[in-house]
Amino acid sequence: MASLRDTVRKYQDDLRSGIAWLAFWREGRSWHGEAFHLDMSDYLYPEDQMRLAEIQVTDPKAVVVNGYYSSYLGEEMSVDELAAGVRHHYENGLSNITPFLEAHDDVLPPEVLEEAWAKAHEAGLPFYERPYNGEDIDPYVYDGNMSVEDYELMHRLMEQDKEGSERVNEVFSIQLHNRQLYEQGKDGV
Repeated sequence: MASLRDTVRKYQDDLRSGIAWLAFWREGRSWHGEAFHLDMSDYLYPEDQMRLAEIQVTDPKAVVVNGYYSSYLGEEMSVDELAAGVRHHYENGLSNITPFLEAHDDVLPPEVLEEAWAKAHEAGLPFYERPYNGEDIDPYVYDGNMSVEDYELMHRLMEQDKEGSERVNEVFSIQLHNRQLYEQGKDGV
């Protein structure tokens, strides 16, 4: 059976540095802790979301704290002071898992999705549900983040763009050919 002080001692460096987010929860009389890191976009990784949900089922009062962002914790605190800070969060319902999951989830709320979907369709564009994270979307792999209709619309637009660029290329190549003929003193097309 691990005490809160022993569990906090195990994670004291992470609590002081504020780099990791730490979950603390109880099972019976034993305290447990686990570190979590956010991706570069400040979102939780899917496996961490699932793990935090498991922890919340085990202990609905479980907390997720960070020495930099959470009050009652700091760099210069002793292990006893850190344990008291974690206990304060736990007993007073501060920094529970649900608000943390909501704050670091990259899924947009339904009302925002509906409004954005309507605007995209009004403009004649397909709608992709995930927030842009800087990576290119592979248009040839259906990942479930857009409706089938939007996926088909995206492919129709890509085909139209391809046809338009082929026409531009054809006209451009005729102009280049005419330039070459002109330079040779011949008439062009």
